[in-house]
Amino acid sequence: MLAAENDAAREELIHLSRSVDWSQIVADLTDRVRQEVHVDTGKAHLLADIAMLVAHATGNAATLAKGQRAKANALYATDEHPAAIEMHQSAAALFESTGEMEELARTLSGSIQPLLLLGRYDEALAAAKRARLIFGEQGNSWRIARLQINIGNIYHRQDRFAEALDHYQTAYSELLAHDDAEGLAAVLSNLSLCYISLNDFPRALELHRKARHHCTQKGMPILVAYADYNIAYLYFLRGEYGRTIQMLKEAAASAKTAADAYQLALCDLDLSEIYLEVNLSVEAGELARAAHEAFQHLGFGYEGAKALAFAAIAASRQGHAFEGVDLFSRAKEMFLSDQNYVWPALIDLHQALVLFNENRLFEARRLSVSAREFFITSSMSRKAVVAELLLARITLRMNDAAAAHRHCQAAQELLLSVDSPNLSYQVEFLLGEIEWTNGNERQAYEFYSRARTSLETLRGNLRAEELKIAFFNNKLDVYERLVDLCLQRPNGFAEAFGHIEQAKSRSLMDLLSQPVHVASDKEAGQSQLVRS
Repeated sequence: MLAAENDAAREELIHLSRSVDWSQIVADLTDRVRQEVHVDTGKAHLLADIAMLVAHATGNAATLAKGQRAKANALYATDEHPAAIEMHQSAAALFESTGEMEELARTLSGSIQPLLLLGRYDEALAAAKRARLIFGEQGNSWRIARLQINIGNIYHRQDRFAEALDHYQTAYSELLAHDDAEGLAAVLSNLSLCYISLNDFPRALELHRKARHHCTQKGMPILVAYADYNIAYLYFLRGEYGRTIQMLKEAAASAKTAADAYQLALCDLDLSEIYLEVNLSVEAGELARAAHEAFQHLGFGYEGAKALAFAAIAASRQGHAFEGVDLFSRAKEMFLSDQNYVWPALIDLHQALVLFNENRLFEARRLSVSAREFFITSSMSRKAVVAELLLARITLRMNDAAAAHRHCQAAQELLLSVDSPNLSYQVEFLLGEIEWTNGNERQAYEFYSRARTSLETLRGNLRAEELKIAFFNNKLDVYERLVDLCLQRPNGFAEAFGHIEQAKSRSLMDLLSQPVHVASDKEAGQSQLVRS
């Protein structure tokens, strides 16, 4: 069948070979499709098309359903999700009509991923519920484990990481017992992504490397490429920007070669985030917009909304406040449509900062309060602290020092359960600002001194809870305040000079903490401009 020149030749072969068990041929072809989607998507499509052709010729409903499911899997592998869902639904209807309940449950399980990628979460959960019921009635623990991965993916996409982690861990234990190579590759990668979101980077890197080794051993080059992409993102989270950029550009080149539009858009999205980190706002905005267009074309609401949020941050940093607010509003609507409620709260916080910088204080306060309430009820303590800190700054600018002090106290209470020297520094510094505003120089000096102590334990690279908010970059402000206070004291010159030296040391430490790009052999003699 594979050697035949075209479909007409294949149909003639089927007609001439009536003694062949064509239903078994379809079963063999669909098994091959499942393997090839991780190796060669073009071949997977060819095999699925042949399976469909043979199935139509047999006139058997169950055989046709298997061919349609194989085609759905091939369509999913090439990001053609609406078409994949249609094929899954058609196959499910045929399996139900023939009473093949296990095949129906397998098809329902397979439909979950394209459904969730298009934001159709209610349909995905309904499919999962019915599939689980069928597998449970049959006592099929292996299929339930595979289903658990897909259910975990639904929660992961909605940023409900703890729930996703529970499903992935349950799946991992069962799949390990069954030595399921494909299932283990998926669950290891997904576990790692969850640990990234929960800020456990060492565990995430360990799992990514384990997933990559597993996929290499089992001959899954497409999944190896995805593991490389995820490892690159981990280096970004560790602040190794040069290495990350190099790896992402290599991943993007591979994606272009493989005609993988989704992977290419992901690379643009992550590069835009890196450029935001290093204050290359123009480049970040261009890449974010390109990623947004690509995700819109693919129909991926979540990723498209995230790209739009990055474009909004880039615009606001370039001084385009109105454009930034508009982009934030559009991104928020997209996230809400995608049933994601974490990102809208983050956007409220970012938008509040833009409005704060524009001195639109009442609007900024309203959005900050909304974000804070969400983070507190969602047990997202770090982000709740950030909201309290922004509220403290807003109310201080509104000349309400008492309210600013209350927000700082609320932040301190939240920090009792959070280990974050950076946030502790911000709270102590703001308390110093409040006392400075009130004319209480002695109390201000005490708070500034505590802030400096917190700052000394702070690593150079800030991640996670800082949310790319500009006022977290004010590491040297505390030294300036201490110097000013010391110079107002009799015989305070020596102490002031000491703070100046500490500020220099801090600046040098931050500079040295930045990762250094080490050129590969092929880059020897090239300038940074050429490498970029």
